[in-house]
Amino acid sequence: MKDQKSLIDARIAVPVTVGKASVEGNAIDRTGFEAVTIAAVIGAGAYAADKTVRTVLLESEDGIAFTEVPANKVVGDPVVADAVLGNDLVVTLGYIGDAKYTRLDYEVEGVLAADVTLYAMAVLGHPALSPVA
Repeated sequence: MKDQKSLIDARIAVPVTVGKASVEGNAIDRTGFEAVTIAAVIGAGAYAADKTVRTVLLESEDGIAFTEVPANKVVGDPVVADAVLGNDLVVTLGYIGDAKYTRLDYEVEGVLAADVTLYAMAVLGHPALSPVA
Protein backbone atom coordinates (compact mmCIF):
# COMPACT_ATOMS: atom_id res chain seq x y z
CA MET A 1 0.00 0.00 0.00
CA LYS A 2 1.23 3.50 -0.79
CA ASP A 3 0.75 6.66 1.22
CA GLN A 4 -0.47 9.90 -0.42
CA LYS A 5 0.10 12.25 2.53
CA SER A 6 3.31 13.64 1.09
CA LEU A 7 1.68 14.25 -2.31
CA ILE A 8 -1.44 16.23 -1.34
CA ASP A 9 -2.53 19.21 0.70
CA ALA A 10 -6.02 19.87 2.06
CA ARG A 11 -7.67 23.22 2.66
CA ILE A 12 -11.07 24.35 3.89
CA ALA A 13 -13.04 25.39 0.82
CA VAL A 14 -16.27 26.21 2.68
CA PRO A 15 -16.39 26.40 6.48
CA VAL A 16 -19.23 24.51 8.15
CA THR A 17 -22.47 26.48 7.90
CA VAL A 18 -25.92 25.52 9.16
CA GLY A 19 -29.32 26.78 8.07
CA LYS A 20 -28.06 29.64 5.91
CA ALA A 21 -28.80 31.30 2.64
CA SER A 22 -26.17 31.20 -0.13
CA VAL A 23 -22.58 30.61 0.98
CA GLU A 24 -19.42 31.95 -0.66
CA GLY A 25 -16.43 29.67 -0.22
CA ASN A 26 -12.77 30.48 0.37
CA ALA A 27 -10.44 31.25 -2.52
CA ILE A 28 -8.12 28.26 -2.97
CA ASP A 29 -4.68 29.23 -4.29
CA ARG A 30 -3.31 26.27 -6.22
CA THR A 31 0.19 27.66 -6.71
CA GLY A 32 2.60 24.72 -6.68
CA PHE A 33 -0.08 22.17 -7.53
CA GLU A 34 -1.34 20.88 -10.86
CA ALA A 35 -4.71 19.62 -9.61
CA VAL A 36 -7.51 20.53 -7.24
CA THR A 37 -10.52 18.45 -6.28
CA ILE A 38 -13.36 19.81 -4.18
CA ALA A 39 -15.34 17.51 -1.90
CA ALA A 40 -18.62 19.34 -1.26
CA VAL A 41 -21.03 18.12 1.40
CA ILE A 42 -24.74 18.87 1.60
CA GLY A 43 -26.05 17.57 4.90
CA ALA A 44 -29.13 15.43 5.28
CA GLY A 45 -32.33 17.32 5.92
CA ALA A 46 -35.61 18.51 4.51
CA TYR A 47 -35.76 20.79 1.50
CA ALA A 48 -39.09 22.46 0.86
CA ALA A 49 -40.28 22.69 -2.74
CA ASP A 50 -39.22 26.34 -2.86
CA LYS A 51 -35.70 25.76 -1.49
CA THR A 52 -32.80 24.28 -3.43
CA VAL A 53 -29.04 24.05 -3.02
CA ARG A 54 -26.71 24.15 -6.02
CA THR A 55 -22.92 23.68 -6.01
CA VAL A 56 -21.07 26.18 -8.20
CA LEU A 57 -17.35 25.95 -9.05
CA LEU A 58 -15.65 29.26 -9.85
CA GLU A 59 -12.21 30.33 -11.10
CA SER A 60 -10.09 33.49 -10.90
CA GLU A 61 -6.65 34.76 -11.82
CA ASP A 62 -6.49 37.32 -9.00
CA GLY A 63 -8.51 35.72 -6.19
CA ILE A 64 -11.00 38.61 -6.26
CA ALA A 65 -13.04 38.52 -9.48
CA PHE A 66 -14.48 35.01 -9.91
CA THR A 67 -16.44 33.56 -12.82
CA GLU A 68 -18.27 30.26 -13.09
CA VAL A 69 -16.10 27.47 -14.49
CA PRO A 70 -17.31 26.23 -17.90
CA ALA A 71 -18.60 22.65 -17.88
CA ASN A 72 -15.67 21.45 -20.04
CA LYS A 73 -13.25 22.37 -17.22
CA VAL A 74 -15.14 20.45 -14.51
CA VAL A 75 -14.76 16.73 -13.90
CA GLY A 76 -17.90 15.49 -12.19
CA ASP A 77 -21.38 16.92 -12.10
CA PRO A 78 -22.41 19.88 -9.95
CA VAL A 79 -25.48 19.00 -7.95
CA VAL A 80 -28.84 20.51 -7.14
CA ALA A 81 -30.47 19.24 -3.94
CA ASP A 82 -34.19 19.92 -3.78
CA ALA A 83 -35.78 17.03 -1.90
CA VAL A 84 -35.54 15.30 1.46
CA LEU A 85 -32.06 13.83 1.82
CA GLY A 86 -31.92 10.84 4.13
CA ASN A 87 -28.11 10.83 4.14
CA ASP A 88 -25.42 13.42 3.65
CA LEU A 89 -24.61 13.98 -0.02
CA VAL A 90 -20.94 14.23 -1.01
CA VAL A 91 -20.10 15.59 -4.45
CA THR A 92 -16.55 15.64 -5.81
CA LEU A 93 -15.65 18.16 -8.49
CA GLY A 94 -12.29 18.20 -10.25
CA TYR A 95 -10.97 21.37 -11.85
CA ILE A 96 -8.93 21.03 -15.05
CA GLY A 97 -8.53 24.71 -15.91
CA ASP A 98 -5.45 26.90 -15.61
CA ALA A 99 -6.64 29.69 -13.30
CA LYS A 100 -4.59 30.29 -10.16
CA TYR A 101 -7.62 30.32 -7.83
CA THR A 102 -10.74 28.20 -7.52
CA ARG A 103 -13.70 28.57 -5.22
CA LEU A 104 -16.84 26.59 -4.44
CA ASP A 105 -20.07 28.42 -3.67
CA TYR A 106 -23.41 27.08 -2.57
CA GLU A 107 -26.32 28.89 -4.19
CA VAL A 108 -29.39 28.51 -2.01
CA GLU A 109 -32.88 29.56 -3.00
CA GLY A 110 -34.59 30.51 0.23
CA VAL A 111 -33.03 29.97 3.66
CA LEU A 112 -32.30 26.39 4.64
CA ALA A 113 -33.73 24.75 7.73
CA ALA A 114 -31.51 24.62 10.81
CA ASP A 115 -30.83 20.92 10.23
CA VAL A 116 -29.07 21.38 6.87
CA THR A 117 -25.27 21.64 6.98
CA LEU A 118 -23.03 22.77 4.12
CA TYR A 119 -19.24 22.52 3.98
CA ALA A 120 -16.41 21.57 1.60
CA MET A 121 -12.74 20.63 1.49
CA ALA A 122 -10.25 21.23 -1.30
CA VAL A 123 -7.61 18.58 -1.96
CA LEU A 124 -4.61 19.83 -3.92
CA GLY A 125 -2.58 17.22 -5.79
CA HIS A 126 0.24 16.68 -8.26
CA PRO A 127 2.64 19.03 -6.44
CA ALA A 128 5.50 20.74 -8.25
CA LEU A 129 7.73 19.77 -5.30
CA SER A 130 7.24 16.89 -2.93
CA PRO A 131 7.02 15.85 -0.22
CA VAL A 132 4.37 18.42 0.65
CA ALA A 133 4.96 19.90 4.11
